[in-house]
Amino acid sequence: MSNLKSLSMHLSRAERKWLPWFGSTGKLAMSRSCFLNRHNYSAVEKTFEGIAATRVKLLQQWVASQWDQMELLAEQLINSYPEINLHTLNDRLTAAPDFSELFVIDLNGGVTHSTHSAHIGQNDLNKKAVAKGINEAFLHGPYVDELTLKVGLPVPNSMMKSL
Repeated sequence: MSNLKSLSMHLSRAERKWLPWFGSTGKLAMSRSCFLNRHNYSAVEKTFEGIAATRVKLLQQWVASQWDQMELLAEQLINSYPEINLHTLNDRLTAAPDFSELFVIDLNGGVTHSTHSAHIGQNDLNKKAVAKGINEAFLHGPYVDELTLKVGLPVPNSMMKSL
């Protein structure tokens, strides 16, 4: 049992204290459960490691899919820039249901085109994010700000078809 990964976890004092002592999932009940199932501990740990690895892989695939959507949009816009057809942005937003807004900025961070019309003409973006985004692709967010709250959550494709 000495080769278990869970034994090498370095938990902070706060992480060790969060579990209550009593109740069906408290420290006493969990200790008893671990003791009774000690012969299965390795199998359970491998199962949870597998679940965690699957979740990481799914998240990485989702991020790659989002970048693919942005690359497709860039390919569509590059030939006509600075003239941008708003239908192109709206079509890509429909195709990418996890985005709540798509917009194009100038080199100063001013929003020149957006799927959220109230955002056009604004210069309200994080200056460091704009500077970094002009030089390379990167993820920045999630956002908890007034504009994101106004734009709202992404609408799933199934709902877009019924609108």
